[in-house]
Amino acid sequence: MGDLAILADLQTCDTRLSQLRHRLGNLPEVRELAAIEEDISDAKEKLAQLESEISQIKKEQKRLEHEVLSLETKIAKSNDALYGGSLTSPKEAEALQDEIKSVQRRQTIVEDQIIELMEKEEPIALSFASGSSAVKRLEEHCEEIGGRVLGIQSEIEAEKSEVETERARLVSSVTAELVALYDRQIVRMGGNVGVARLTGTTCGACFLDLSALDLDKIRSSDENEVTECPECGAFLVK
Repeated sequence: MGDLAILADLQTCDTRLSQLRHRLGNLPEVRELAAIEEDISDAKEKLAQLESEISQIKKEQKRLEHEVLSLETKIAKSNDALYGGSLTSPKEAEALQDEIKSVQRRQTIVEDQIIELMEKEEPIALSFASGSSAVKRLEEHCEEIGGRVLGIQSEIEAEKSEVETERARLVSSVTAELVALYDRQIVRMGGNVGVARLTGTTCGACFLDLSALDLDKIRSSDENEVTECPECGAFLVK
């Protein structure tokens, strides 16, 4: 194999490496994973808001329940006083009965407030449970996609490593001057294909057909003589 042919193989390696790097940086699965993670973050934020609402409701409910217990204790003590024989006049008994009725009215109001809080909490709790299930499903899907991404990345990295090894072998098989020529050609071509094979009448870089005159010139050249595609400027290997 001529040195120029080796440069064509080197170009093949570089083209493949560029493709692999592009694929690695543009995996649709990575974009999908990012979208799912954003959905999870949004869902968890909503769950936190719901949890805060539930916590506030429970806190208020607990306060009211303690008040009910306090009112019940007060009513019990008042009843003990009313029927315990310690009162000395009907007026005292009447005043105590009025107080008991007032406390009972307050107890009824507080118990109604507790019921209202429980009714208010129910749909919020249902939303929280539904949201938690949704987050769990999203996290499972995220884990699945994440595993797929790791698998694809691993495959790409493995192929990339193989191509890099082959590239290093090719570089070591030619002179430093030829490698420098190749590097200058890649820069001159703006990072595009700098060395390509001539397949029939077609340039492997720009895929245009060459004229008969250009073909004769290239085919009659020495194996290691540098010839360029007249259309794109790529080095052509016969």
